[in-house]
Amino acid sequence: MANKINLNDDYIKKIKLFFESHENHIDNKKLFKDFTIQSIHDAYEFQNKFNEFQLIKYGYPVGYKIGLTSKKMQKLCGVNQPNYGVIFKKRINNDLEVYKEDFKNLGIESELCLKISKNIGLEVKVTKDNIVDYIEYIAPAFELIDDFNTSYPINILSLIAENSWNKGVIIGKKNKVFPTNLSKTKSILYKNNKILDSSYGNEVLGHPFNPAIWLINKLKERRVFIKKGTIILTGSWTKTVFPKKGDNFKFTIDKLGSVNISIN
Repeated sequence: MANKINLNDDYIKKIKLFFESHENHIDNKKLFKDFTIQSIHDAYEFQNKFNEFQLIKYGYPVGYKIGLTSKKMQKLCGVNQPNYGVIFKKRINNDLEVYKEDFKNLGIESELCLKISKNIGLEVKVTKDNIVDYIEYIAPAFELIDDFNTSYPINILSLIAENSWNKGVIIGKKNKVFPTNLSKTKSILYKNNKILDSSYGNEVLGHPFNPAIWLINKLKERRVFIKKGTIILTGSWTKTVFPKKGDNFKFTIDKLGSVNISIN
């Protein structure tokens, strides 16, 4: 498909301003309207340029986040397909405390994270039957997003262009041995020691590994292959939560352990 957006110097300067507005928590909805993004293809082209500025500040790419992989999330956002964004090195949080003032509108998503054990070349066909051969570990995880107080249902083109809102990742217990029936595995999200939400693995495109297969094939369309060591967030098992200061969250997946986060 031909590129419909004109990535000339003036356009790229506008993308830089757009990125800077993100960093300064400035509402940029009016600025985004100037970009005339009309297709999913255009949105990912924009994302590539947007992420060049992220790379300078947040280090090299270490993985991908996949969004809108459950019916709960698709309903919340008014769409019927997944999307992806890039995770950068400095977005991996080792600290389990997050400061709300670092975000315009902090959201937390409860996910399964996996790490790829070897390169997946463009010629490799990954299916539900062999994907486990490419996984080093899986782990419960939290993704930190910032939706900039957007109105729902969302504009998926804007979501993709803004790197699918990824602002951080917290990875819990890493498991090199894991259940074969993840689609039937239960998860629970706790808020301040009380159950807030629960779900099963089949709510994420039928199986938690299916989003990773979708991503691998989607990237192939762009002639991009998955490298050894890549981290993939496979999509939220529960609805996005927008926390308050003082909130504490724990996300557990049966037989896989948990991940914790505190909001200050």
